[in-house]
Amino acid sequence: VLTVDPAGGADHTTIAAAVAAAAPGDTIQCAAGVYPNAGNSSVNLNKSLTLRGAQAGVDARTRGPGGVPGGETVLAATGRIFDLNAAG
Repeated sequence: VLTVDPAGGADHTTIAAAVAAAAPGDTIQCAAGVYPNAGNSSVNLNKSLTLRGAQAGVDARTRGPGGVPGGETVLAATGRIFDLNAAG
């Protein structure tokens, strides 16, 4: 599992860097935070990966204290974020 945290302290600080370093079949775990689309660039997903946010697997109705959402992973962009390449 490769980890991403825009604040540091993980394997990578950007999703693009984690995708570039990942091998096919890897999982990328993104910490809670805002991941801006710097320079309106996109991430080229050209291999099979699992991309998981901070609340992956947690029922959205029960996240955070009293069911209030918290610790979310947010992709902030004005244009496209991912380019998906399907093969086979």
